[in-house]
Amino acid sequence: RQMCIRDRYQRRVHGIIRGINMNAPESAELFVLPEGKKKIDFREDTHVENAGTFTIWLEDHTAGNLIKMELLNNPDVLFSGYRMPHPLENKIEVKVQTRKNTTPSAAFTRGLDGLLHKFDELEGELEKSLSEFKSSKAMQQNRILPHFKENFLFLHPACLLYTSDAADERSSVDLGGRRSIKKKKMKRM
Repeated sequence: RQMCIRDRYQRRVHGIIRGINMNAPESAELFVLPEGKKKIDFREDTHVENAGTFTIWLEDHTAGNLIKMELLNNPDVLFSGYRMPHPLENKIEVKVQTRKNTTPSAAFTRGLDGLLHKFDELEGELEKSLSEFKSSKAMQQNRILPHFKENFLFLHPACLLYTSDAADERSSVDLGGRRSIKKKKMKRM
């Protein structure tokens, strides 16, 4: 009898897992750009002056939010926003509108250069902190567990944080780094 219950449970779990993966893209599609496809495409807006949309393949909310916020730091950018058209499509669209003295492409390039500079600074600070940590008294006196010491110090350089937690929640809205939570109406008795 126990085997029968376990078998039914496994079938049910495997059926759920198969159902979830049914629409998921192949794992190679998440990291490898198909041959002949550009990483970034630009489409000029025909209705709004000095505006356009950049389609960036193989990126998600993390990159979209970072690019949007960096573009908004530029005083020549009037509007910047991003969207992920569909959760199963591994692309984002970044909309940019600029003043007349610059183009969306120039502002976008300047924003990406600014992000690269910030990442280089962050990497330098991290390496400096890690070298200070390695040479600290606690490390030299082996007060830190050996497995922690070995595993903690090998960080992957391309690790990014998921910055848009509001994108997954229905009860809140991402307002460019600020979060607005809708309040539920309380019933009075």
